[in-house]
Amino acid sequence: MKKIRTNDFDRAKLQYQLLMCLVALVFITALFILRESLDGFYDRFGMHLNF
Repeated sequence: MKKIRTNDFDRAKLQYQLLMCLVALVFITALFILRESLDGFYDRFGMHLNF
């Protein structure tokens, strides 16, 4: 078995953490956009959402 070098392992861990941060950021952004669009959608019909 090939021995994994520590710098490769650290790089993989760093990439994983970056990916997780990116996913969280996209998820939060999508939630905000969805909330705003729903708010605008209900405003058009005279109803207002209180979030």
